[in-house]
Order: sequence, then structure tokens, then C-alpha cells
Amino acid sequence: MLLRSRRSFVENHRLKNITGVKTKELAFWVNVSDISIKDPQSKKITFAIPSGIKKSFPVSAFELEEEEKKEEVNKEDEEEKEKNISV
Repeated sequence: MLLRSRRSFVENHRLKNITGVKTKELAFWVNVSDISIKDPQSKKITFAIPSGIKKSFPVSAFELEEEEKKEEVNKEDEEEKEKNISV
């Protein structure tokens, strides 16, 4: 995605009327007009362009690896604390 100066309206689980965000589709750069998560349980994020074409992706594709590593470290720390308490 290409980001420049950006502007949008924020609603519950949605950014609409986005300006300044583009993505490359095949050999063309297209504007992204909406980003939404219609059902948080589905864990899908949907991107739309002004012509109405939409494409959905798993939310996990946009999560940072650092967050996953931090969660793993926190779990390991908790397990180690539990071992120390039981000894």
C-alpha cells in the first residue's frame, strides 16, 4: 500500500471516504475508499475501492510479528512464575 496525506471518517469498525491511500492491483494503483470489519468474529477485514469492488483478507495478515513475540514471551514468563510458585 502507498500512503500519503490521509483523511477519512471513522465509524464503529469502519473507515470510510478515505483519501490518500492506494494499493497496487496487478499493474495499476487504485484508491482505497473504505476499510471495514463487518463481523469481528469472522476476523476478516474488507477493503473497497470507489467503483464498489471489495476484497477481504484475514485480520491476521495485518498483525505485527512483534505483538506475537511479546505474547509468547509473556506466556513463558507466566509459566516460569507458576513453576517458581509451586516449588
